Formats: sequence, structure tokens, C-alpha cells
Amino acid sequence: MPAPSLKPQPGPDQAFLSSRLAVILAGVGLALAALAVYANSFAGPFVFDDIPSIVENPTLRHLWPPGDVLATPHGAGQTVTGRPVLNLSLALNYALGGEAVSFWLWRAHWAGQELEHGSLIYQWGDECANTAEIRRVAAELKTHADWLRRTKPAPAKIALAYGLPSQWQFNATPIAGGFNYDAAITAFHRLLAGGGRARDVILPGAAVAGYETVFSPYFPALDDALLTKMKTFVERGGTWVLGPLSACRTTEATAHRDACYGAEFEKWLGIHVRHRSPPGGVTKLATDLGTVACQWWCDAYEVKASQTVLAKYTGGPLDGFAAVVECPIGKGRVILLGTQPEDAWLKKLIARVAPASGSEADAGVLVIQRVDAKGQAAGSIAVNTRPTTAQFRRSGEAWQQLDGYGVQIQPMKN
Repeated sequence: MPAPSLKPQPGPDQAFLSSRLAVILAGVGLALAALAVYANSFAGPFVFDDIPSIVENPTLRHLWPPGDVLATPHGAGQTVTGRPVLNLSLALNYALGGEAVSFWLWRAHWAGQELEHGSLIYQWGDECANTAEIRRVAAELKTHADWLRRTKPAPAKIALAYGLPSQWQFNATPIAGGFNYDAAITAFHRLLAGGGRARDVILPGAAVAGYETVFSPYFPALDDALLTKMKTFVERGGTWVLGPLSACRTTEATAHRDACYGAEFEKWLGIHVRHRSPPGGVTKLATDLGTVACQWWCDAYEVKASQTVLAKYTGGPLDGFAAVVECPIGKGRVILLGTQPEDAWLKKLIARVAPASGSEADAGVLVIQRVDAKGQAAGSIAVNTRPTTAQFRRSGEAWQQLDGYGVQIQPMKN
């Protein structure tokens, strides 16, 4: 018979405290991990809905009387509309120095808000609905971990310029009735995504030297720094697709007085904007696809013999004037869109200046090419961003199926 143990056994209170401590330590560990993940975002600029919700939100500038901050502002793109607690928390961040020495407080708030989106289990311990999908993706990543470490995404040759100043201009001084910048730029991006084209979305201050083609739709104002950069890009061999609704305003959101696009810029382009008017249901475009509709404003160009007219206006007061023009400049070219043609014609233009990658896929499937340390093709990753099964095929291969939210990694065979 074994001797009785003299070691004191933990009572129920002690066991409870031990389990409670483990939970607290696990929570602290998760919080620290989240802070580490978001650390490089704390000093980032305000973008997208940050602008109207934080930068241009006057209710954050004072806490008294409390009615203002709790009423919340109303307007397009404001995340805080109808959310008084969120608006109050941002106002508290501002009061604690969110625009000065404690600027990072804005980011810390959002980091905390977003933590729950990375959850794999609910608070009560059950798995989240997408945990099984995450396991499948994690297994795929683990299988190809060495290959992923040795490779990187192939640099994009196409860029779509997204301009926050443009968004402000369209909101502050509407140019075309019914035009919504966010909806229009999103639709333009979808056109670029067709054909599996690798593309970057860049802000106005981004470098463009590594791209072959830059698309800048809906840029009403072109500041001096942007013009200098894009002129260099074109003269060295790049293609700049500019328009529609572009170059017609100053950075102060006023009209140019010496020419529609500014006399100096029109001289560099080698064109003159003779007329500007809405299509009015009468003006259409004569193109290689026949007569197609156009929308928003119509800028009518006088051009030189050295320039190629890709589309002309037909019908209405602009009949016969150039609507889309290719302007050779230096080793490159500028393609001016004086109006927005139908999607079918825009797709053809995009295919001409930005060839597809060769891969094909259903909507929602991305096929990302990767390269090795020497820049040589190393394989690709297919990602289905939608919950339903979809199809895709890589260049020269048969069609394959990809489960909803699935990921397929395919290194290139030696």
C-alpha cells in the first residue's frame, strides 16, 4: 500500500485561478501579436473613408457639448454616420493628441476594432464558419512554404492611379451629374482585371518608372509634381492613358483660364480642347466597333496630322471632332479619353495597350504569377475570392476548378 502523499493538492479556488491566469496570458499574447501585425500601419496616411470620417469630420474637434459628437455627421463615405459610440471614440483619440504627439492613437483604435476579423473561434469556444477553409489554405501554404520563401510576385507592368484629391474634387465641386468617383474607379479596375492582367493601384505620389502603362481616369486636376513625373514617364517610352473627366480643373478646383486643360499641358500634348459639353443623349462615338454610346462629359479635340484619332463624335454639336486621341511624345505616348465609351470598346483599348497575361478565369478568381530571385518565371498562385466554385486556366493549360475561397499553388516544373 503506497504511503499517503504529503504534497498539498490544489483546491477548487486555486485551480480556477490557474485556468483564469492562462486565459488572461493567452489574451495578452493575442493582443501583443495583433499590435505587432499592425505596427507598421500606425504612422500611415489617412486613406479612403478615413478622409471624410476623420480628417474632414468637424464633430471630432471638441467633446463639449456632447450633442455634436453623438449626433454624428452625415454624408457620402462617412463610416461614422449613425454610429455615435465610434464617433465619440475618435473624438477621444483626438482629445488625447491624435493629431499631434499621439497620432498613433488613431491607428491603435482601428487595430483593436479589426482584431475580431482574424478570429478562428467564437467567444464560447466553437469554431468560426470559415475555420475549415483557413485550414485548407494553411495546409496549401505549408506544403509550398519553401517555394513561397524563394519567390515573390512578378512586378506588375500596369498601374491604375487612384487619386484621393480627385475624390475630394468630385465631392466638393461635382463635374458630371450622377457621377460617383468610387463606383467609377472600381468599375474601371474591373475592366483592367480582365484577362488576368497583373496591375497595381497607386496613389498620385507613387513612382511609375517600372510600369509600361499607367491609367489615370477621373483626374480633374494634375498638380506640377504629377505632371513632371508623368511627362518623364511618357518621354522615356511609357504609355499614359488619361481621362475621362481629367485635366479640366486646377488644384484649387477652378477652371483653367488659358485653355481647357491649361495652355502649357495642351501644348505638350499637341492638341487643343475646342469644345466641352455633356452628350445629352445625342452625341455618340464613331469607332472601329461601329457607333457606341458615351457618357459624362465630352471633350472635343483639335489634333495634328501626326496624331491618331481612335474615336470621333457623331451626331450633335460635336459631330466630326476627335474624342479619343493617341499622342506620340518622345519615345512614348499619351492616349486621351475625352469621354467614356461603352465598356466593350474600352476593353478593346485596354487589350491594345495592356496585353493580357495569358491566364483566364471566372470573375473573382485571381491568378498571380511569381518569379525567382533572378526575375525568372517560377509558377503561380490561383485564389478564389468568392464562396462558390469557379474555373480558371493558366496559359497553355486545361481549365481547372477551384473551390470557394480556395487557393491553389503551382510551382513551375523544372
